[in-house]
Amino acid sequence: MRFFLFALLIAHFIMPVVVAAQSIPFVEDHTSALTLDVFPSIGVLWGDPDGDGDLDVLVIGILPGEINGKGALYRNDGSGNFTFRTLRTNEDRNAVSNNGIWADIDNDGDLDLVTSSLFDGSLFINPGGPPQTPFEHLASAMDSFEDQRDLDIADYDGDGLLDGVIVRRFTHRNILVHNDGGFNNPVLDGHVYKERLNSGVTCWGDADNDGLPELYITNAEGRNSYFENQGGTLIRRLGFGNVNTGDNGTGCAWGDYDNDGDLDIVVTTTSSLGVGDYLFRNDGGVFTSVPFESRAIDTRGIAWGDVDNDGDLDLVATRYTDTDAHTLYLNDGAGGMAALDFGATASGNAVTLVDDDEDGDLDLFVVNGGSDFSRRNQFFRNATNGSANWLEVDLRLASGSNRFGVGAHVYAYATIGGQPQVLLRPMLSHTGRHAQSGHRMHFGLGDAAEVDSLVIDWPQGVEGADKTVLYSVAANQIVTITDTGQAAAPSASSLGEIPESFGVEGVFPNPSEGAVTISVRVGSQAPVQLEVFDVLGRRVSGLQATADSGAQMRLDWDGNDESGRRVPPGVYLIRVRQGEAEIVKRVTLLR
Repeated sequence: MRFFLFALLIAHFIMPVVVAAQSIPFVEDHTSALTLDVFPSIGVLWGDPDGDGDLDVLVIGILPGEINGKGALYRNDGSGNFTFRTLRTNEDRNAVSNNGIWADIDNDGDLDLVTSSLFDGSLFINPGGPPQTPFEHLASAMDSFEDQRDLDIADYDGDGLLDGVIVRRFTHRNILVHNDGGFNNPVLDGHVYKERLNSGVTCWGDADNDGLPELYITNAEGRNSYFENQGGTLIRRLGFGNVNTGDNGTGCAWGDYDNDGDLDIVVTTTSSLGVGDYLFRNDGGVFTSVPFESRAIDTRGIAWGDVDNDGDLDLVATRYTDTDAHTLYLNDGAGGMAALDFGATASGNAVTLVDDDEDGDLDLFVVNGGSDFSRRNQFFRNATNGSANWLEVDLRLASGSNRFGVGAHVYAYATIGGQPQVLLRPMLSHTGRHAQSGHRMHFGLGDAAEVDSLVIDWPQGVEGADKTVLYSVAANQIVTITDTGQAAAPSASSLGEIPESFGVEGVFPNPSEGAVTISVRVGSQAPVQLEVFDVLGRRVSGLQATADSGAQMRLDWDGNDESGRRVPPGVYLIRVRQGEAEIVKRVTLLR
């Protein structure tokens, strides 16, 4: 009877559901307001500048009759219906003629706008008023440098303020912009500043999981650049991304496509030499080029996302020419990426995957990138239609620094298709060439009806706990995190009669990156047995000890199985028994 009850507890974590097979899930929507305005578009920025909880979008480009390229701001009503609004600023500057990022530069809880252009960049502060209140230009280092091709935002030194990097064309030096409270401190030395390689695109990503981001830059004259972050100092490293494509690198995007708990990166090229794009797999800080069915044509837009909600990241690549198709690379979960072409008659300079209508699947937005006013942007609805489960996480801290958690790694521990999985989604400002997918992370969960534990690993500089943990999070909802405080562990799951003198006082640390200590209050002099199981009910480890009645004792599990091998990251069940009484606790092991 006792084994049957424990089996029921295990079944609570599995709940198998049949999931239908997927192919191309996208259906083009010609009626969306995002496709009706015809103008040359360069990039696309999703965010919530009006703070109403849904994702609006700024399309970077030059509207008919405009000189300054302020772009088109579309406000979302919460269900994926959009209304055009002009981006209003208090100064008539070159607002977004090249690229931009929504980011909370002044740590006041709303999104400001940082822009770049071939003339100079700008910082526009969000005044926090009604939607049509003009953004206010604030003099900053962005105003001082010409020929800006791209920018990205992250807190590279862990001081709680978001910094920037500007990459520039021709022989101009790239610039780090340190945020000293006014975004006014360009770093005119160091490895980033030394390079003058006609750079194209840049992206921050925490490749070694230390809470500080590394930096990748594509170059047209020389090999691409990878900078390792050592305590807030960026050091150029050879051996990764050290690929001279012979042509202009066009994009980069970080994502954990193999579900091993660290960020891999895809790098795209113009492919005039037919070399195609590159996928680099990260194995604990060692990067390996992975062959995949890359199209050897001019790739511009790139975006990671779980388009079929099966638990692994797929990849979308868009082409610049009118005659070449876009490509969806469907991840088979075993390292393979099957290439499926779609949308064969339009160009794409930038692409995003975003759940704009909050139905749990990722829709696709492609902006044309051309100089021809007759080109329309393309919007594709995802027709997955609830065939698999999902979860979305929105980081919006109510106070403190870096309130949107830029640089955070969010891990979902779940059992999908009968197998324990660890899904990583990073909170990044820049999610591809001239693209930003908003401050919300999407997890496809397949047949998992819940996430066993959701762990937010905050970047350095965020005030409060290093990690926030939520347990037994139901699928098919948007979870908003407003506080870094660690969520309370679930109450003990008890089987059988529990004497008042017997109990588990705590499991700590939880989550853990190694050993775990279990504090037990014993009820008699009978032996105390500890067993560890994975979420499929398989015994992993165990030990036995004795103690005096009514005493406190500590049981230690080293995070290894009974053969002494380190167990993989995930959720484990710890069963403590004495006589006829037993209590089960959960613990999450991190990578």
